[in-house]
Amino acid sequence: MLRDKMIDRWVEELDKEILDLQALREEVTGDQTNEVVRTLTDPDYRAEVGNIGDGIRSRRNQAKMTQDDLADEIGIGRSMLAQIERGSKVPTMVLGRQIAKVFKCSMEELFEEV
Repeated sequence: MLRDKMIDRWVEELDKEILDLQALREEVTGDQTNEVVRTLTDPDYRAEVGNIGDGIRSRRNQAKMTQDDLADEIGIGRSMLAQIERGSKVPTMVLGRQIAKVFKCSMEELFEEV
């Protein structure tokens, strides 16, 4: 539970940094952009690009792995993996790389169902 809260906080902080960098770029260049910076914590953006959890679940099922099997393989709890697959949590970049390595695919491919 503490780890989940830490991950949530890290994702929120990362989103803030992205928005701060966008504002800094506008301040330095003087260019205003009409585009809103969107991140994986934005539900509309996640709906547009796909839910990484659906792709992970699809690959896990294709590999005939249980949630416990995959969670043990990547070093997290089954509960956390279930939350990622449901889309209520977003995996960190490190965790995404570990999952992609298990399925021998790129992180981008994790957004696609097989």
